[in-house]
Amino acid sequence: MTAYLAGRGGLSLLRLQTIILTFSSPKNLKRYTKIESFQSGTIKALAEYEGEPVPLLEEIDLNELRATLHISEALVQDITEVQLEVV
Repeated sequence: MTAYLAGRGGLSLLRLQTIILTFSSPKNLKRYTKIESFQSGTIKALAEYEGEPVPLLEEIDLNELRATLHISEALVQDITEVQLEVV
C-alpha cells in the first residue's frame, strides 16, 4: 500500500487509503519536499522550515508513533512506499 505524507505548521498528515493519521511536527515546518526513503517503518524526508536556508532531513519512525496513534503493526507493515501529498 502507498502512504501519502504532507505537513505544514505544526501538523503532519499520513494518509493510508481511507485512514488519515495526524501527528505534531515543529510549528515552523513549511512542507515536506522529497521522500528520501522508506524502510522498516521509518520515513526519511526532506523538509523546508521557516528560518532554515536549506531543507533538513527528517526521520519519522512509524513504529514509535504506532502506540501513540493507536494503529496496528500490520497497518505499518502493509506500507510499501511513501509519496508526498500536496495540501
